[in-house]
Amino acid sequence: MEKFIIKRCITSGSTSPERSVSHRTLVAIYSMKKIIVRPGEVFGIPLFMPKDDWKYRSKLTREDLNKDFVFGRVIRVTSDVLVEIFNMVGNAHTELNDIISSGVMFSPLLIFWDGVVKGRWIRLGQTENYDKYKDSNFANLKMVFGPPEDFRLKEFSTGKETPITREEIERNQYSCSVVWGPIRLENKIIAKLATNKQQTD
Repeated sequence: MEKFIIKRCITSGSTSPERSVSHRTLVAIYSMKKIIVRPGEVFGIPLFMPKDDWKYRSKLTREDLNKDFVFGRVIRVTSDVLVEIFNMVGNAHTELNDIISSGVMFSPLLIFWDGVVKGRWIRLGQTENYDKYKDSNFANLKMVFGPPEDFRLKEFSTGKETPITREEIERNQYSCSVVWGPIRLENKIIAKLATNKQQTD
């Protein structure tokens, strides 16, 4: 099983566990694996990998590339990786322009890069001359930080924080400052796709 900590930003009333790693450890992992994470990088998240493989032993195969993926793009790299997830569902050969033009599924999320490092996710390409302000609307990206009694909405571009209520968080569908591991993010995406399908049926 993954190691868990309890993150403080909770909108559902239940705890939101997520595996944690220090900034120093994160950098060390990426350095050992010679993995460089670049803003503007587009990656594929498979929808078909086993959801109980907490040690990430399952790896993508050549045949898997024709199965269904959802796609993300790196916005910013600090101690975590800030990403946007797109609406497009397709195989790993989907054109980058089609992925990006499909629009985003969620407010931006923080993730660990384990999915790529461990070979569970796939790197697909790079947005040419990526500019987070122009390409990802960075000036308007926000996320909720803090415990329930002190929720604060943070603007990424300025660092400004303002108090926010649980109702406002839910109404605007802001993401909380949970750092998502690969399997939990895959499950979140699958649940969102199922909800979208129900709404269109």
